[in-house]
Amino acid sequence: MRLVVLNFNERDRHSFIDWTWRDSAYLFDDAEIALLVYPRTLRIAVGEQDDLFDCEGAKASFAVLKEYCKTIGTGWVEFFTFDGTHEFFHTDDILRKFAEDLR
Repeated sequence: MRLVVLNFNERDRHSFIDWTWRDSAYLFDDAEIALLVYPRTLRIAVGEQDDLFDCEGAKASFAVLKEYCKTIGTGWVEFFTFDGTHEFFHTDDILRKFAEDLR
């Protein structure tokens, strides 16, 4: 099975306890959590005008993830930004890719 991540950012900059387990930001960053998906496909889509999470934070976390992946590469992860806000599935494309991944 494949996985789609809907929130990817610098976890320690945001404290939403109901979205994560208490004090987890002190243990793992989103880049480290993303590594748990490997070798399955991971798709990360981030809105450039997200009013809740700064797109630049997601880009910074992806840079950390790429650094962690120097030996295995990042062919298993797709990171892209889109012209949008904090929204799920700004187009049907990501849903189509997810359905293809499940085949």
